[in-house]
Amino acid sequence: MHRRRSIPHGKSSTISNNESIRPLKIEWYKRAVFFPPEGVVDSNQSLSEAQNKISDEIDAHKCELRRITQPLTKLARRKRALYIRQRRIYGRMVNIPTGLQNEMDKLQSKRNRLLRSIKLAENRYNHLRLMRSGDFPVVEVFDIGKPSYKCVYCGAIMWKEESTKATRNSNEPKFSLCCRQGKVKLPPRRQPPEVLNMLLQANTSMARHFLEHIRGYNAVLAFTSIGGKLDRSINNGRGVYVYSIGGQVYHRI
Repeated sequence: MHRRRSIPHGKSSTISNNESIRPLKIEWYKRAVFFPPEGVVDSNQSLSEAQNKISDEIDAHKCELRRITQPLTKLARRKRALYIRQRRIYGRMVNIPTGLQNEMDKLQSKRNRLLRSIKLAENRYNHLRLMRSGDFPVVEVFDIGKPSYKCVYCGAIMWKEESTKATRNSNEPKFSLCCRQGKVKLPPRRQPPEVLNMLLQANTSMARHFLEHIRGYNAVLAFTSIGGKLDRSINNGRGVYVYSIGGQVYHRI
């Protein structure tokens, strides 16, 4: 015998007592879909064909959903990127507390330091890899010779390639790097006092001690001959002692 049963679409169909209508829950549709969704299922028509039909329909809807979602996702990503960029550019002026901005600056500085460290480590790794493999260019030694020419004005020892272009091919080249061809003249250094000259040039134990501790002696004597206008009224009141000099500071030595 056959009995009639109502279908959710308002239509009726004749099905066997041995067959039952079970709802198939599909999350994408958010509702229950019954087999068959429409029309009458003949006894010769298998349930798998109806399932395949609905499955194809669901796949088509999912493809359409992906087709719509992809550009929306791209727009959302672009909007997020623009938002982040604006916050980076105008973050100091809008809606970012000072403490948060300082923390962001610290993190950015730390990130930059890490990137530099990674870059240096990669360079060292590549350098060692090239050294181990031997696959690096060999640069030939280029000998430029010895500085065998002397400036006729100041007596500086120079290379011929350092001479002026006008005199480079002549037998007596002239040089401009040392004294601008005699235009710059430095007076000879004055000889130090006899005692200081003895400490600098003698081979005695006192001279050797002086040369070994010359920086200390220079620091000790740094303010012994200072000249300037001392402000003595600044220490008349209360407070710590202050050494104040006004005007030009000079040494009397």
